[in-house]
Amino acid sequence: MPREYLQIVKREIREAVEAISELGLKGKKSVTVLFPSEITTSGLLEFEIVSEVTGLFIGSKRTDRVRRRLAESIGKAIGKRFSGTKVECLIYPFDPKDGFWSSEE
Repeated sequence: MPREYLQIVKREIREAVEAISELGLKGKKSVTVLFPSEITTSGLLEFEIVSEVTGLFIGSKRTDRVRRRLAESIGKAIGKRFSGTKVECLIYPFDPKDGFWSSEE
């Protein structure tokens, strides 16, 4: 898959996350999008795409409803680029009390 195409998909996924205002996430420093390395060399997208959101800090505005909207927003952003492909999106909330460190604190 061409690198340029993946850059477009990354931008659209970021936009899908930013569209959920309750999350308060904006820009490349708030949203990281990664693809498996074999995506450029295999027919990985021929059958299904599973996207995972990890490190979504738990917060009072990040309710079950908001997480469902986030999953749908990301899933639809991916699905519009890969029509006919099964798309799933899994959200894994994260509680920083369980252990978190950043050099940008």
